[in-house]
Amino acid sequence: MMRSLKISAEMTRPKKNLLNKNQSHFMDLNLSNVVYSKHDLKRKIKIPTKLTPMLAEDLGFHIGDGCMIGYQRKDTGGMRYQFNYSGNLNKDFDYFQNKLLPRKKKLYNLDLKVKIHTTENSIYVSYYSRVLYDFFLALDIPSGKKTKVSLPEIIKKSPKRIKAAFIRGLAAADFCVCVKNRSNGIYPSIKFVTASKILCKDVCKILQEFRIPLTRYEEFKIDKRFKQPTTTYCLDINGRKRLNLWMQRIGFSDKRNLISVTKFSRARRDLNP
Repeated sequence: MMRSLKISAEMTRPKKNLLNKNQSHFMDLNLSNVVYSKHDLKRKIKIPTKLTPMLAEDLGFHIGDGCMIGYQRKDTGGMRYQFNYSGNLNKDFDYFQNKLLPRKKKLYNLDLKVKIHTTENSIYVSYYSRVLYDFFLALDIPSGKKTKVSLPEIIKKSPKRIKAAFIRGLAAADFCVCVKNRSNGIYPSIKFVTASKILCKDVCKILQEFRIPLTRYEEFKIDKRFKQPTTTYCLDINGRKRLNLWMQRIGFSDKRNLISVTKFSRARRDLNP
């Protein structure tokens, strides 16, 4: 079952928000509420002092693909603060190796490696940090499940350059470009799927600011693993003109979606030499 809504182009966090009203070219961040652990200090982990496009993309990708959780250790009783990112070996390795890891190094001075599960055809990146856990919480990034995650307020209040970078990061995780064959020719579609109704609405509003027409809808399915009904919240951006608008105003930074865009462009040239 599916409900859809077409939208035209006209159309309690535990930490204090980090937005500083004294803004320069990029927003300054108030770092007074974050805490470094001894492990953080030993590894010389740093946190950004300004909201830049690189940080915005990292936040977007984390909301799409990442997970962070704080939990008590059974052996010592102390707290651990863990970050995890996972993906498909064939589709996502390039982004993890050439985008995610260099970005984590530049932003936070993290030295990370992509670990591979060949039997499951999957990859993952994992690390621990108290200061980055506090930092992300203060930026409205939730711990644990993200079924009610929303667009961080600091992103909503940012200029378009920051919003576009955030959406690019989210797109690297949760958007896909499909090329469909129709009787009147090939037809591209950008699709976004999330378990969070709030996030779907927030992303819709951002894309409206960029005047990118879309269709928003809900899909109701039975989860095959648990045999329970589930609802996902979706956005579709359909057609060549809308794809062009996306590439001009948002763009992709991941190879997986860029390859799909290139395939569509080549196929269209072959049909219209």
